[in-house]
Amino acid sequence: MASRALTEDDIPELLLQEDHSNVKNEELRFWLKCRGDSLKGLKTKAQLVKRVEDYIKAGRDQNIVDPDPNSIYTKRKERNEASKDSNSAISGTQRQPNFPSDGWSTDLKRMPVFTRAEMNLHIAKSGKNIDSTSKSHSVPTGVRKATIFLNDEYLKDISTASFENFFYFKSHCYHSF
Repeated sequence: MASRALTEDDIPELLLQEDHSNVKNEELRFWLKCRGDSLKGLKTKAQLVKRVEDYIKAGRDQNIVDPDPNSIYTKRKERNEASKDSNSAISGTQRQPNFPSDGWSTDLKRMPVFTRAEMNLHIAKSGKNIDSTSKSHSVPTGVRKATIFLNDEYLKDISTASFENFFYFKSHCYHSF
């Protein structure tokens, strides 16, 4: 378990009611696990409630650790912080693109060629890494869905435009029958 400055806000299901005796055993166990408790010797609800109250009295209720063996809450917090940092990094030299109001065409041949390295860099910057065991970044679900949309003709009226070194796609997405 990684112990990285997590707060109760980082783990949505972590808040307990004032009256701990009305809380389910599973929730009490999860609350204790998030405090790094081994949960040994806790067989009854009374024991769970007493342990929770002991943590609160001792002031150890604010020491939160990631209960997941894969550290999903810590990774989520890091990804959100990195996302905030990258959003705040947009300065006067780097600006948000302006979407063109005209110049749209149905010609897909104007689309620029993207290298795999450029796509991987974009995906890495977006913070998406589906397979934590892999060192490469990928979004297979998105690619699969896009391929299905194109092959099954869910996307209609595809238009493209390029403006100020940016390339744009827009289309209508129809539901399946």
